[in-house]
Amino acid sequence: MLKLVELEGLDNQGLADVIEIYLFTEKAPLPNQVIGIMNTKPKLAELMSIVDRVVEKIKEFVSICFDGVD
Repeated sequence: MLKLVELEGLDNQGLADVIEIYLFTEKAPLPNQVIGIMNTKPKLAELMSIVDRVVEKIKEFVSICFDGVD
C-alpha cells in the first residue's frame, strides 16, 4: 500500500479509508473518492486516466491481499 501511496501521490490514511469502504461495499471506488485522496491534483486532461489507473491498482491490491481471506 505504501508503494501505491508513493507512486500515485496519495494520502495514506485516505487510501486506507477508500480500501476499507471497497472491502465493505465490494464496489469499486468512485472517481471523487480517488480525487479526494490525491495530494496534488493533476491537470484536467490527465485526471480520468490517472483515476482509472489508481482504481485498478486498488482493485489489484485488494485482490492480492484480501481475496480468499475470511
